[in-house]
Amino acid sequence: MNIALFNTAFSAGAILIPANKVDETPCTATPEATAFAAVMADNGYGLDQKLFRALCHLEAADIAAINEAVEEKLQLKLNWMPLIKGWTTPTGATFFDALVAMFANVLPPLRDVEGVTLPCGHFIPKGTFPLERYNGCPLCGTPFDTSAETFHGQGSNLKPLTLWTETDLRAYELSLLQSRVPLDATQTVALRTLIAEYGVPAEVDIPMRETAIIAFLALAESGDYDRAATFIKTPVDLLRALWSEKTGLTRIVTPAKFIARQGRTVGYAWQADYRERVQEKENATAAELKLKYPRAMCRFAATLFENMPGSPEGICELMHPQRGMWVRFIRALRLSEYARRHDHPRLREILDRFYRTDYPVWAGEVETAMLGGETERALALLKQRPGTFARMLVAAMLHLGQEPVLAAFADVAERLPMRLLVTLDMYIAYCLDQQTERSVRIAGGGTHVLTPSAALQAKTPAETAAMTDAVKKICADAIRRQFAGDRATAGTVYISPELFNIPVPIGERAVSAADDGYVTQGTSFDISGDNVRLFLHWGEGLPAQHIDMDLSAIIVYDDHRTECAYYNLNPTGAIHSGDIQQIPDMVGAAEYIELDIPALAHDGARYVIFNVSAYTSGGIHPTVRVGWMDSKYPMKVSNETGVAYDPSTVQFSARVAGLDSHDQLVFGILDISRRSIAWLEMADNGQIARNIDINKVKALMDKLSQRMSIGQLLLLRAEGLGQRRIDSPAEGAEVFRATPADIAHVAGFLG
Repeated sequence: MNIALFNTAFSAGAILIPANKVDETPCTATPEATAFAAVMADNGYGLDQKLFRALCHLEAADIAAINEAVEEKLQLKLNWMPLIKGWTTPTGATFFDALVAMFANVLPPLRDVEGVTLPCGHFIPKGTFPLERYNGCPLCGTPFDTSAETFHGQGSNLKPLTLWTETDLRAYELSLLQSRVPLDATQTVALRTLIAEYGVPAEVDIPMRETAIIAFLALAESGDYDRAATFIKTPVDLLRALWSEKTGLTRIVTPAKFIARQGRTVGYAWQADYRERVQEKENATAAELKLKYPRAMCRFAATLFENMPGSPEGICELMHPQRGMWVRFIRALRLSEYARRHDHPRLREILDRFYRTDYPVWAGEVETAMLGGETERALALLKQRPGTFARMLVAAMLHLGQEPVLAAFADVAERLPMRLLVTLDMYIAYCLDQQTERSVRIAGGGTHVLTPSAALQAKTPAETAAMTDAVKKICADAIRRQFAGDRATAGTVYISPELFNIPVPIGERAVSAADDGYVTQGTSFDISGDNVRLFLHWGEGLPAQHIDMDLSAIIVYDDHRTECAYYNLNPTGAIHSGDIQQIPDMVGAAEYIELDIPALAHDGARYVIFNVSAYTSGGIHPTVRVGWMDSKYPMKVSNETGVAYDPSTVQFSARVAGLDSHDQLVFGILDISRRSIAWLEMADNGQIARNIDINKVKALMDKLSQRMSIGQLLLLRAEGLGQRRIDSPAEGAEVFRATPADIAHVAGFLG
């Protein structure tokens, strides 16, 4: 069994069975299939009829192999033992106990007192920590034992699973390649897995640059440069692809910024050797970014430039924003050498003009016109590029005036792709809010907060409200007109209520891969019970060593905040399972936090922010997995081991990767009054929960609250098509449910 393909299908809500073993004809339920269905129900999954029938025709060995793969996927064989046994009951240990134990270890005379020396070498005086409650050392967080124990069957909801074959996987790959919105981490991981197995389908159209880069790199690695060339349309595409190969990012981050980010994760500034370690990390990163390409890639790049569509001036203009990086790439790709050859005259002209800066820059002309108050010229230039006009709309209105700018924008709005119209409709009120600090996510991760500009502050509330309403009307009208050009498949439409909690898949792309299918950042999950259990697991597949990841919860009140973290294990309404600092061999380590929603509400708490921090230098470790559990039934904690993991209660979990240049990740926020959790992904630096800026989280939540839901987009579509919405699915109606397939289908509307 191909585990990578199995995991890809499972994450999309399916069990992969080879086509030559699939038989869906009715049959008598077999003991093996029935037992497997019962096991999956205990793990929180339900099998549809199509899948169950196929399982009934399989041999016992095949079902056993599937069960083995499911156990690996759900991490049922890993260590889920925390530091404290029965940790929902406080141990009674205090800061004074830790202080006494620390002095007993650093001052030898105190070793005369009665106590216990642990396997890690630390001495614990009698009367301090109740060692019978610990699975490891309470001082250094070293676990002395592991456990593969997990709970099952406590969940109150079943996630549906269906049958997939290789044909379905290939169709899934094609849908990802043809997506008209950028892919997030979950989809990117799936696409790379599928390309590695099946390659890139012939003559596929890839509308998104970021997705085309994935296909390009796969083909270039296999040496198929002819097909790889079909995915490079501009110099920007080539630069993105080559730089992505070095950094893993599909967006361009300059070397200086990328190196500086890597240097921030080596520890605390007050440590004696901090500056030396920063310099060492930056030097190592710079060495990794050194450009060197084989002759085959150099010839490929030179041929691309020679045959690239557009004028030499236009190509140089596209290269201009990253001029410094292009100088390095031109040298590394030996383009100057190829330009001297007689068969590359166009490349010679491009490089000649690029080095002499003998080309106009459209963005510079627009900026000159706007700063000079040349309204007509600026608007004429902006109308030449509607996409850029949409991105500069707020600045244009503030500098050139509302009426002429909106009149010009209305003329080109229908030429915009729908994803830009939807994005503008979602965020225009947020961008024009004079009281809100805006959350901006920079390329490669990290979040910045921007205060309203002076030009915006100079406007009256009535003026900003009028601008907002006018822009939203232009966008909504253009969206309806674009949908009206489609053909209705039915006169009625059913839209699942869950789709009104799922934002459209635009913007705020995640770099963490969700375990159970594609979920957009900002998606809300309703809470069924009175308790939410956060979990963190890290270190899978690694030898025993010091890797200290910390789970924490920031409890926010109207006038203050507190944290549930390794330094404050049981504040009101929350309790922590203990701080593990050393991972055991190969099976990883786990931490939990239990939140008591009624207790938090009684105490006046408003929100709880979920966070994971890297205390060890090096940033968030790529083996980190975070999430939360919820059930309307009580969830158990083992008094013997402290294990509290039950896959059937997991509401959301994600594998965190690509954040090695950040020390912190806010991955969720619980709204106590609404009893709902929104999945977030706000990377930052700081290492401990106290360093989290609540204003940054608030700014991000304000931004996400402005996002249009998939349900709202489908309502606009229904208006454009003249469809009538109905309250339940019916024969002959167009039906949209909250399945990965339907969400991907809606994403296709956004092109």
